[in-house]
Amino acid sequence: MHHALEINENILNIFDHCDYMYGGRRWRDNPTLASLARTCRAFKEPALNLLWEELLNLSPLAQCLPEASHFINDEDLYSFSRPLTQTEWDTLQSYTCRIRSISEFHGLDCKSVVTFLDPPATRPLFPNLCTLSCEYTDETMALLNLPLPSLISLKVMFPNSRLFQRSLKLFPKFSPNIRKIDVSMNDFEDVPTFSEIEPDYI
Repeated sequence: MHHALEINENILNIFDHCDYMYGGRRWRDNPTLASLARTCRAFKEPALNLLWEELLNLSPLAQCLPEASHFINDEDLYSFSRPLTQTEWDTLQSYTCRIRSISEFHGLDCKSVVTFLDPPATRPLFPNLCTLSCEYTDETMALLNLPLPSLISLKVMFPNSRLFQRSLKLFPKFSPNIRKIDVSMNDFEDVPTFSEIEPDYI
């Protein structure tokens, strides 16, 4: 390998260019980054970090597991067909630790999400997640009950203000570094609009 490629900054510049040319960091939408991750040890970690940096939904996490562990149900959602082994959990966490942003909390059925949000390990499932965008469901609220030590920005759509008010106090409890919460609601009740909420306010 050329000595220039032994410099991490050069590698990241090349990978950023590949990512930009392909239209953005979206899991497995970029075959170039996926190929680079398999090329050699020097490329593996930085390429995987870029590849998993932004997740559009949760389905890629099921797809990285053995086919025998899951199936696609009638609603076109991934469903775990059996309990995950420790090796499979380790595989999942080797990828979830790279995720910085989740755009939608979809892709798995409800039962699988409950399983997914109850890992046997004590370390955080998403230790480096910085931004999360989701709709209010029991499953997404379960995610917000997990330690998310790096979460800074949260965007949630609530069906009504009552659920918003009930959930508001949960946010800073497990995500002490939250600096911005964007909230939208489907109802038309006369409630305050919160574009930014500081933890001290809550």
